[in-house]
Amino acid sequence: MKLFAILMITVGTLVAATPAHAAPVEVRLSAPLGSNAYGQLVIGTPVYTQQVYVEPVVIYAPIEHQRHWHRWCGQYGACGQPVRFIEVRESYGRDYDRRYERRRERRHEHHHHHHHHGHH
Repeated sequence: MKLFAILMITVGTLVAATPAHAAPVEVRLSAPLGSNAYGQLVIGTPVYTQQVYVEPVVIYAPIEHQRHWHRWCGQYGACGQPVRFIEVRESYGRDYDRRYERRRERRHEHHHHHHHHGHH
């Protein structure tokens, strides 16, 4: 326990003697923390690991943009990033309009049908 107290005083002196503008220094000490207990005392800035895998950005783009991505990536704000493409079908808007129109007609027919039977 005395050794641990001496180490703490030494580390405290090292930290206090470090100028505020100096880059942080990591100090690692292994010392007994008590009877039969050992541990590591880390002082300084923790070291962070760099992220190795980056999730791809999902981009909805026409096939022409996908084929010539280097020309279009700036418009999508995704240059230099991993990208996963989902193709935009040109007929999608027309297909959606037709589905919406059919749904609206069915609702109108259903509503109209109930009025003929006296339901309100």
